[in-house]
Amino acid sequence: MWLVLLATTLILIPFINCFHISNLCQNQCLNNGTCIINAEDKRESCLCSSAFSGDRCQIKINECSSSPCRHGGQCIDGLGEFMCSCLEGYEGRLCENPIDPCQNNPCENQGTCIRTQYNNNFRCVCPTNYSGRTCNIHIKDFCASSPCVLNATCENLPDGYRCYCPSNDSCDRTKIKNLT
Repeated sequence: MWLVLLATTLILIPFINCFHISNLCQNQCLNNGTCIINAEDKRESCLCSSAFSGDRCQIKINECSSSPCRHGGQCIDGLGEFMCSCLEGYEGRLCENPIDPCQNNPCENQGTCIRTQYNNNFRCVCPTNYSGRTCNIHIKDFCASSPCVLNATCENLPDGYRCYCPSNDSCDRTKIKNLT
């Protein structure tokens, strides 16, 4: 068989191992595969899309089989593609980018956000009279009236105060006073 191309000169090219795409295949390809008949030996084969494999494109390829998602992200298989559903604190196509937990400063009442190394988390350093994970709890200043004896240090607690005596002092107010 010869293929003839017409240009300014005549060129003869041998037509060997040509493939013919046809809808006349006896074994139809599945999942939008294209049937190809080898012109030389009349053998049929299927050209599958990237989402399928097999003789007749009958096997769906699992794009999640290689576990492409990182940092515990969940892989969701699609047709010829996948998507990662990231755990909180991560973003990116493969959940590869940690989100800075202090980016939007979750600490309230002028608390200072400090990023921790454990699990991409944070902690807040709260100003005086505030406590809680995000410095959202106002602590009443029970120490404002100086309830502790001379030389004792007063510490505010959420529902009272605590007095600390210096180690060389014999004051007896080292107990917690609950006011509620």
